[in-house]
Amino acid sequence: MNKLPVNYPRNICAYCGSRGKLSDDHIPPKNLFSKPRPSNLITVSACTKCHSTTSKDDEYFWINLCLRDDAGDHLSARANWNSVLRSLNRKEATGMRRSFLSDLWNIQLRTPAGLYTGNRLGYDVDLARIRKVVERIVRGFYFAEFCEPLGLNNVVKVILNEDLQNAPKDFLEELNQTILLPLASMDTKVIGDNIFIYRYHRFVKENPIFSVWGLSFYGHVPFLCFTGTDSVCVENMQKSDEID
Repeated sequence: MNKLPVNYPRNICAYCGSRGKLSDDHIPPKNLFSKPRPSNLITVSACTKCHSTTSKDDEYFWINLCLRDDAGDHLSARANWNSVLRSLNRKEATGMRRSFLSDLWNIQLRTPAGLYTGNRLGYDVDLARIRKVVERIVRGFYFAEFCEPLGLNNVVKVILNEDLQNAPKDFLEELNQTILLPLASMDTKVIGDNIFIYRYHRFVKENPIFSVWGLSFYGHVPFLCFTGTDSVCVENMQKSDEID
């Protein structure tokens, strides 16, 4: 348990495999961890093209996670609230601030019986930006664990809780039996005090590109991710044999 990867190449980009000018990229983004940060943060090498445009998406991802109800009980998420406010108040964050303010809306709170109990503020989330950051995290750990890039010609499919809310029960049962239970038996990797947890499982002996990853942030925010050769990699993996 918690044997994090250490012996992976540092002389190529973890995302595209190029050998140009490289810099360290934290996976997951280090702003998720309140100070003092844990000593086992993971970095991979990234080229300028793959790394130069990630900071704003990382900031958006961090703010959204810290503001979520299901992350709010985690001490590190709560410790980041002041940092979130300072970040949104920066002069450079005008665009980010306007984006959040324009996405705010009132939510009526009701009991399970339908009784009105008051209002609260909610906000719309740019799920494409969330998926983009999660995809980079998976690609980074794919490289760190397997010592080779997934490659930009292969895909990462990111599944959020919202994607499964209206899924048929038989699909959810099949997902649980064929994907989630095997994944749950894999070693757990933890960074910080349950701030970031991941597991992975490679499915196809003949083609190790196919894999499934479970990520969680602040102990509550889960993502299920698949790697494969195309956007229907989930179906391919469900039909494949498991690797011991």
